[in-house]
Amino acid sequence: MKARKNDMERISILTAKDLMTKPPIALEPARGVREAACLLLDNGVHGAPVVEKDGRVVGVLSMTDLTRWERERGGALQRESDWYRTAREARD
Repeated sequence: MKARKNDMERISILTAKDLMTKPPIALEPARGVREAACLLLDNGVHGAPVVEKDGRVVGVLSMTDLTRWERERGGALQRESDWYRTAREARD
């Protein structure tokens, strides 16, 4: 239990800035889904903001979003790892 308490204390002082990818990546609204998945994979992140050309953030796209969308439609990519596999294959 003591290790867990120490972990929680350490985590409580972290900020989003401490953990974010540097430099941050962003997706354009018109980017294709497969291309977006490749960008996330290439940068080792699970999600990124969607940003208009004028810098306005219009949303966030994550691998969880892609997986949920596919699952709701009965598609083949049922897990996040399926998206990563498909993105790797598309890139190679």
